Amino acid sequence: MIFETLRLMNAETIMQVMLGFFAFCSFLLALVTLWNKFRLRNIRLTWRQGKLAGFPLFATIFTGFTLLLLIVAWYNGMEGYKIIIGMYGFMSLNWMVSSYLMSKRYITDYGIAKNINDPSQTIAWSDIHDFYEHKGMGFYRFSFFYSSRNKTTGQVSCHKLDIEVPEQRIGAFRKILAQKLGRRFHMEPPKTWAEISHYGKPST
Repeated sequence: MIFETLRLMNAETIMQVMLGFFAFCSFLLALVTLWNKFRLRNIRLTWRQGKLAGFPLFATIFTGFTLLLLIVAWYNGMEGYKIIIGMYGFMSLNWMVSSYLMSKRYITDYGIAKNINDPSQTIAWSDIHDFYEHKGMGFYRFSFFYSSRNKTTGQVSCHKLDIEVPEQRIGAFRKILAQKLGRRFHMEPPKTWAEISHYGKPST
């Protein structure tokens, strides 16, 4: 029955069905990502970390290009292509939402969330055993070394995570580090807003 139905379909119908399927999958991805974002508890700090002014590069370009095609199709009265381009537009918006939320950096009371769609990848503060930093152009790059245990074999392995903290967030980020790692790394937290705004700037 299914194969007979597929045999009777023309190429355009098959393309529309495939686009509809991918549009539905992209919607599910965006929905799951939004749900996981709202499930995050005790978020202390967050910032955009996309490559295009803080937004995800490819998702933003694809969304802009698709919206441009929609405008062209509407302006030229291309009725036969509106549904197809509309599906691409729907997919691009879903991709944009999910990519934007996944590209953001989330710092919580528990640790650093690497991937909001995979809570197991969150690095707990207690697992971090060393870190260092250096100044970049408009940001500070922190390299964290942490350990994790394989649930199957029980083997402990060491990993490294690099994150770039914007200069506008460096004071608040250093305050969190002092609170979470200060006892182990002998860090003194800032005590006033003036100290927070200047905390962590390299001495001259």
